Amino acid sequence: MGLYLSATDLRLLRAAQEVLLAPLAHADTESWMLAANERLREFVGADHTIGFILDEGGFAWFSEDTDLGPLAPLHDMLAGFDADGFARFAPTEDGASWYFELFHRMRRIGGSGAYHERQADILEEMKRTDHFEAMFLSTGARFMTGLSTPLPRGEVTTCIAYERRDARGYDEEGLAKLQLLVPAYQAGVRAWQRWRGYERMLDSVRQPFAVFGPEGDTLFRSRDLVELLRDDRESSEVVREMERLARRLCGWAPDRSRKSTVREGPVERELTTADGVFRLWGSPLDDAVFGTEAVLVAAERIDAELPVPEDLQVRFGLTAREAEVALLLAEGLDNRTVAERLGISPHTARRHTERVLRGLGVDSRASVAVRLLQRHS
Repeated sequence: MGLYLSATDLRLLRAAQEVLLAPLAHADTESWMLAANERLREFVGADHTIGFILDEGGFAWFSEDTDLGPLAPLHDMLAGFDADGFARFAPTEDGASWYFELFHRMRRIGGSGAYHERQADILEEMKRTDHFEAMFLSTGARFMTGLSTPLPRGEVTTCIAYERRDARGYDEEGLAKLQLLVPAYQAGVRAWQRWRGYERMLDSVRQPFAVFGPEGDTLFRSRDLVELLRDDRESSEVVREMERLARRLCGWAPDRSRKSTVREGPVERELTTADGVFRLWGSPLDDAVFGTEAVLVAAERIDAELPVPEDLQVRFGLTAREAEVALLLAEGLDNRTVAERLGISPHTARRHTERVLRGLGVDSRASVAVRLLQRHS
């Protein structure tokens, strides 16, 4: 059949393709799937879109327009996978599990493509089962079509459903429009699979680091980096400095307004926070690794110990008492607590604090720890 696409159709088609092809442009799998749902719903004029991933972890459902509660039993019905990667479902009295397996097999055997429930001869039989009625019909979905691509075990599928009685749920035009999105859907899922594999590999590396995309957007943070920054009061500044380093390595200006043609080699720098000194170093990764420009930035906490009072006396010309006060201020204590610790009056503690700030050359108490942890005066 011939397919006519209006200017609006073409705009919506391009918008859907852009989202499907860019899983790494989103913070996580859920945000990518939900964005894809929205674009697909707009393109075909559907009432519901439900994305799901079926793999060794079970079912993961994604939807913002459908109550997913009724679908939860499917996770419990999953009984594993056979040697060919097809999902097996535990038997049910109404035989619904047999239909679920059949539809799953049809999609996987068909490979990446658009499907329509009408293509199954046993559709009406399946709809009469208690499980199907409780799970799917209760969501309001009357007719279903969608896109699917197989995984080594399981599948990634987006169900596009119609609730209105006058919806053109079975028309060939709707299915033909979805066929236009099959290449983008398949490519997006493949990119998502590759990245998920990289995430698992990277997460096994015992090193605090992050991977950034070409504009300084975070693609991955290792568990060790999360742990390293957990107790640092200025962890957000460490992350921002890592992002700035990544953008520099990719050639982006600080405001992301332009991009140079020069990519530097490995870059190293130090950053002092209220709780420690961090050494950061980064290097561009081969484009082939992630399919796009990417930069790895590693972090290491160094020299996090505050200096001894004698060092402060020499380095900043403080008195013995002022050096004691400086170290207490670095712990975040106020004047009243400093006075209690040293057995002096709050007024005396305040005067010592003022002299310490002048001696260190800082404007605020919050800057004391950073100044003391700096390697050079």
